[in-house]
Amino acid sequence: MSERAPQPNPESMPKSIETSQEYKRPAHNKTERIQTNQEKQETISRARNEVKKEAKNSGDIKLDHGG
Repeated sequence: MSERAPQPNPESMPKSIETSQEYKRPAHNKTERIQTNQEKQETISRARNEVKKEAKNSGDIKLDHGG
């Protein structure tokens, strides 16, 4: 059983325990998740806009708008 699911020694990795305790804070974790989601959306929209600009400039790439 122990060979199939090896668990890391807490003594060798104390940082992981500290970070896990930090992420257990509900308010702090919620605000972080909301910010990261907003950042992801912004990054995705920026990337899509850049791809559209490149496609218009090159003229070789055709974008499908989900249709």
